[in-house]
This record gives sequence, C-alpha cells and structure tokens, in this order.
Amino acid sequence: MSTDQQKYYGYLNSEDEQIRVLEAKEWRIYNWRESVSTPPESDLHFVPTKDGFNSLKRKRSSQSLDSNMATGPAKRKRGQLASDGSNLDSSPPLSTPSGILSLQPRLVMSSRSSHSKSTSPKRSPSPAGKLLNALRTSRPAIDCRALDDRRPVPPSVRSLRKALAKDIGVGIIPTNLKTQLQEVDPEGFDDIPNFAFGSDASKTEGDLKQLWDAVFRIRKAARSCKDYGKDENAWCLGVVQKVLEEVIGASESSLLELDSVQSQLIDPTFLPAVDHIPVNKKADYALAFTPDNLGIGSLYNKLSLGGHNYTLSHMSDTYTSRIAIFCGIEVKSTAGSETEALAQLAIWSAGALENLRKLGCFGLKKRGERYDRYSCDQLLPIPGWTIVGNEWRLYIAYKSDSDESDAERTEEDENDPTGIDQSNMRVSVVGPISALNASTNSYHEIFKLLDLVKRVDAWARDVYWPWLEEQILRPLV
Repeated sequence: MSTDQQKYYGYLNSEDEQIRVLEAKEWRIYNWRESVSTPPESDLHFVPTKDGFNSLKRKRSSQSLDSNMATGPAKRKRGQLASDGSNLDSSPPLSTPSGILSLQPRLVMSSRSSHSKSTSPKRSPSPAGKLLNALRTSRPAIDCRALDDRRPVPPSVRSLRKALAKDIGVGIIPTNLKTQLQEVDPEGFDDIPNFAFGSDASKTEGDLKQLWDAVFRIRKAARSCKDYGKDENAWCLGVVQKVLEEVIGASESSLLELDSVQSQLIDPTFLPAVDHIPVNKKADYALAFTPDNLGIGSLYNKLSLGGHNYTLSHMSDTYTSRIAIFCGIEVKSTAGSETEALAQLAIWSAGALENLRKLGCFGLKKRGERYDRYSCDQLLPIPGWTIVGNEWRLYIAYKSDSDESDAERTEEDENDPTGIDQSNMRVSVVGPISALNASTNSYHEIFKLLDLVKRVDAWARDVYWPWLEEQILRPLV
C-alpha cells in the first residue's frame, strides 16, 4: 500500500471521521435526487441525517446544504476499501421512507421546470394554412372567411343563401318511410324531429322505394368508407357520386351534369398569382350545364362554331373548356384536411369567376360598349362544397371591385386582354354556412343533404342559367 493510501485509511480509522464520509455521501445522493425530482409541497420532509433518512426534520435551505457539502471531505474513488478491507461502495442501501426517495435514477417532472421556458420547437403552420394566407395578397386577392355581420355581403349572395336555407330540413322525409327508418336505425330514429317528416302524396310507391334504396346505399357506403379508413377515391366513387347522381341524374328538369375534373388543370390565364407566379390547384368534381339539353347544346354550338372559339369555362380540358361550369366540389377522406380542401376550392372558384368576368368583358366589347371598367358586381355568386369524410360544407364565392378602381395602371395591366387590373379586385369565399351543413353520417342527415342538392339544382335552373345565358353568353353570339 502506498504512503498516500496509508494516510487516507489512517484518517478513516476514527469512527467519527467514517461517519462524516458516509454523511457526505448521503448528502451528495440527496442533492442529486433533489435536482431531478419535485420536493414535497409541505415544509416538513425527510432529509438525510447521521442515522440515515428516517428522521423527520425541517427543510434546510440551499445555502446550508451547499456549506455542508463544502466542508465535507474530497470525493473518494470507486472501489476503495475501508480499514477492515470491505468495499465502501458495497455497503447496504440506506433505509428510505416508502414513496419519498429512491436511489434508482428516474425522470420526474418538477414544478420548477414546468414554469421554465420550453425549449422544444414550435409547431409550424400547415402548408394549406400558409397558402390561404398567401392568397390574401395574390392577384386577385382571395379572402376565405366566415359570414360576419360586420362585413356585409352583396345582395346576390344573401339571395342565394336565403334560397338554400329557407325552411331547410322541413318535410324532407316522406311519412311512409317511418317504418323503414325505425327498423334499420331505432336509436337514430328517436333523434329525428317531427318537422322532418312531410307529406308524400306526390310520390308513388315506386318513387318511395327508389328513394329509400338510394338513401340506404349511400349510408351503407359512407359507413364502410369511414369504418375501414378508405381513401379519397373510395369516398368519391362510393358516396359523393351516389349523392349527386341521385338528384341530378334522376331529375328530368335538371340542367346540370356531374363531371369529374380530378385530372384537369385550370387554364393559367384564370389562375390567381402570388408574386407573379400562378397558383394552380385542382378540384374533384364540377357541376356544369349539360349540352344534352337541346337549348343549352344549341347555344354552345353557336359559340364554338364560326371561328368564335370562346372558352366557356376556366378548365384546360378539351370538353370542359367548351361548357359553362357552375359549382366546384373538393373531396377528402376522413384523414384529409378541411383547410386544404378549402384552399383548393377557393382557387378553383376564383378561376371560374375570372373566366366569367372576361366573357362579360368580351360581350361588352362586341356590343361596342366600354369594357375596361366591367363591374364585378354584375357577376352572380357561385356555390361550392368541401367534403371531408361524411361532412359536407357549403361555401359561396363572389368577386367584387375594390375601392381603388381608379388606381394607376401598370405595364402588366395594359397587357391584360380585357384591360382590367385584377389587383383592384377581390374574391371572397364565405362559409361554411351552419344552416347548410350536411352529412352522410345518418339517414336523417342524408335526407337533408339530398334536399340541399335539390335546392342548389333548382337555383341553377331558375336563377343562374337565365342570368348566364342573357348577360354573358348571348352577347357573344
């Protein structure tokens, strides 16, 4: 044994000095434990003493602990032996009160750390959210917002909202279908209000059977898509198309058709631009005025023949560019984002409105009128849906002139074939409208959704098409 070791273990021969070493060791363990755990709220708690940890004493201040540690002996190395030859590190574990202190290292969140500033990185905004913000400064600006009394909408938007929302949900379920509803969904049947049932005198037994079969198939497909986590394409083919075709395809008076535009790009001419870069997003479906109707088909031919070659929609596809499109629809699965769907619908709707504005300008020019101050207030609004899983949310898009219509024109504005500065225009997409929210999550909600689609179809036939034909399309012939 070296001289230094002899001096050290001679120093430990005294019982008092051995106790001091053990006590210093206990203090070091206690200090480490205090640094990673939450001290009891009470002023009384267990602290290490010469007899171990079994004594209950008043909590000492941090200064006393620091001073005690400073007066203790230097830290010994592992594996050193006591005077009797035993290993100091292999001594029996100190007795501890149950639940108060454990020498096993574990992470405990302390009350002190909970008040400290978090060092974890903040969650960054979603790409869809960033896109919606960027569209506010695009050309034209696109503002997606909820309906707000402080920001009134044009009369045409109020008129459309009123036409779709008036007495919505009243008398939507034929009374003779009560039995079927109660059999297939007894719990859901109890939630249906009485005003939802109405007269079915105008419907034959065959009509009722066809309606019930359609509702049953839609509910079955929607439940399967949700329960098994099916993708967007399954929702499109299995649910959305069934709902829209049940109304539009089965109605003899409808002027609309359902077109899939999933793979079709918007003509860059009609896209909003952020920092002079067009922003292109697709939608899944569009409701368009069908050329199968003799009157509509005849007008389309007059506009496309004889060298006119007008593009009647904002789509780049050979077919859909030659027909007038009315309503956009964006679909997501249950795992999809409503914000992303809204961004896609907003860009698609902005392109549709810009195409109508340019057609209106061409019509004014053809009549020999001044077209460089075409008012966007002459345009009717267009509806659109975002569909995320079972939930259908209806929005209304409209275009308006800003208060800066006489602003100085730039070289880029002069190159605009219609001579209109889009930077002085704004597209607003308002919604969702709570009264018009619908779903495929229950039989009752499906009946409401079918009724809402019928109302959109009726407004397109009775209001939108007469305006489009007279104000936009006829002047081009």
